[in-house]
Amino acid sequence: MDWNALKVFLAIAETGTLAGAARQLEVNHSTVFRRLNAFEVAFGGRVFERLPQGYRLTSMGEELLLRAEKIADAFDDLDRSIVGKDFQPRGVVKITAPNNIAYHFLSRYLTDFNKTYPDIRFELLVSNLEFNMNDRRADIAVRATPSPPEHLVGRSISTISWGVYTSAKFRDEFGAPSELNQVGQYPLIGATGAMRKLPAFAWLEKHYGELS
Repeated sequence: MDWNALKVFLAIAETGTLAGAARQLEVNHSTVFRRLNAFEVAFGGRVFERLPQGYRLTSMGEELLLRAEKIADAFDDLDRSIVGKDFQPRGVVKITAPNNIAYHFLSRYLTDFNKTYPDIRFELLVSNLEFNMNDRRADIAVRATPSPPEHLVGRSISTISWGVYTSAKFRDEFGAPSELNQVGQYPLIGATGAMRKLPAFAWLEKHYGELS
């Protein structure tokens, strides 16, 4: 059984809501929802009753809770047993990220991380494509999306602001829009492939697809 799924189950049982579990686990609300549904399908029955006032354990869920808490205690004991020992993380971590994030943001954070954990080596794959994480082409995927794929666990690490930009030369020659509804009066650059799913490009395609 997936330990991460059990953590979601325990968090919901403790907080009584998906939102509370998401805050406790520091993941998206939608991630908790997907993992709970997948867990119940794999488990073969409902472990929570969905009530207006929150999530309440079913009889099956109450039985599972007793066993899950014992598993959680065992993991806590294991964690405590290695604290203070000479344990230095090491190995290779493969990260995939799009061009702008990889070169303008990740590099400085990975440098700082490496000072703390010098035995961890990073392999950076610069791409916007979605990879099958199961084949270990990448361990971590950094993507600009509000909703990670259902087969992955996503955690929000930052918020990205979108905007309309033009070069100074273009602005001097043709001017620039002062309001968003004026954007269609200018030549636009859109996106292709997977990047068309990003919120800003999806909006652009919806409103000005014939122009971009």
